[in-house]
Amino acid sequence: MNCFTHPLVSAVGICKQCGRGLCRECTAEVGLSLACKGRCEAEAGATNELTQRAKSAFDKAAGAYTQIAVFMGLAGLLFTGLGLFVLRKRDPVILVLGLLFLLLSGACFYTARRYRSRD
Repeated sequence: MNCFTHPLVSAVGICKQCGRGLCRECTAEVGLSLACKGRCEAEAGATNELTQRAKSAFDKAAGAYTQIAVFMGLAGLLFTGLGLFVLRKRDPVILVLGLLFLLLSGACFYTARRYRSRD
């Protein structure tokens, strides 16, 4: 592949934004990527920033799902214990509610794990 601007010169990389071949003279390093010097640098920088924000959002979402899972698990244990042992008559509504909380807790843990293993 040759440079888009200099067709007789071999390309050393491809622009992250427009996909054109770039020679050393036309290349600008933007973070860990390459961009057209003076043409695509700002857009490539914005794309890199957006990617970092997305990674941060995934990490925060995983943490939130983990917290929700812990809360639901504790609530599930509480309601299941109340339904089985504390109430005189085993109340099926409380017991089902507890089991539902436990099921939702497992689903939240699974979702948090999927968010963390997105690579």
